[in-house]
Amino acid sequence: EKVWLSRAEAQTRRGEYQRGLADYGRYLEMATNQTGAVYANAQYGRALCLAQLGHKLEALLALDACIAAGPKDEQLTDKDTSSVPAAHVAKCVMLQDVALAARYTEVISCSSTQPKQSGPSIGERAAAADGQSPDYTGKVWEIPPSALEEALDKARALGKTPLLLDPSEEHFAEAYFLYNATTVLDGKRMVVETRTGAVDLNTLRDALRRDLVHALRWGHTLLVRMGDAAAPFTSSYCKDDACFPLSVFDASKSPAGRSIDTQSVGKEDPFANVLRAGETIGGKLAVPKKFRVVVASYFGRDRYENYLHEALPLHFMQPISILAPAENHVAVVQRQQLGGINQPSIGSEPKAMQLQGDRTSLFLQS
Repeated sequence: EKVWLSRAEAQTRRGEYQRGLADYGRYLEMATNQTGAVYANAQYGRALCLAQLGHKLEALLALDACIAAGPKDEQLTDKDTSSVPAAHVAKCVMLQDVALAARYTEVISCSSTQPKQSGPSIGERAAAADGQSPDYTGKVWEIPPSALEEALDKARALGKTPLLLDPSEEHFAEAYFLYNATTVLDGKRMVVETRTGAVDLNTLRDALRRDLVHALRWGHTLLVRMGDAAAPFTSSYCKDDACFPLSVFDASKSPAGRSIDTQSVGKEDPFANVLRAGETIGGKLAVPKKFRVVVASYFGRDRYENYLHEALPLHFMQPISILAPAENHVAVVQRQQLGGINQPSIGSEPKAMQLQGDRTSLFLQS
């Protein structure tokens, strides 16, 4: 698990926030000790990545996770120092945003009024309370957020890539993947950068290739985040099969759970052309079973075809409309994804032979 943490820290230092976020997520999943300075620092790193990627509410919740996991009476003489003091300061600065503070307060207040439960998952309880159930009939499936993983499995069993249609303000489906090992391709940013001339197509395609290889190597979910844009993958970004082939969207050709052989005759495997020297061992790359491709869009079921029919190979995809949960359940899910966090007290009594005052209080006083 330390490998994931070290790599996440390195990715973050280089400004690779999407990759850093994915690696922090994998570390937090694997960590056996979910308290202490190291775990708190991982939550702080995750908060930094989320903030840099524009997910400020989720970043605030991750700062809460950092504060909750960190030492409750941390002293200046302690061997391992945590990022808890910095988390307090960062949280204070972020809450200067009035709109963000209002959303954060709503999440906190809704969470504090919900009794702790055991048994069904948070999402299942939210769906049950809303009286929602998945509908897998028709051209466009309709599911509550709690049935997301089930729907993804059903789509893949049909050889289809999931196309998540989530026009809700919370974009629950998109946020869900931020809590997992995910490599994110930001379609809207690609559109802006190419149209303004900030990035040329060749550079963009090479960046897509590198992100694809990264997801293949580590078994990440490759999330193509379209937002409210129609990034032209079909007509532009996927024109070079040696970078990002259109087959990426064809779930029937997914390399998950097998090896990609770059030395095969004729390279029948479309993913073999993507790999470069130094990215394989003996000409092969073993792809973990967890690798998958998911597309997420803010367009609803009645609009997605009009906007995306030329941008994406929709014949490879299974459209899945995400039913918006009740407002209070959205808050509970967002909050409890991080484990039901409570704010620790500041300024605890010092232990024997320790400095007067804990590290966080001394930091804030200065």
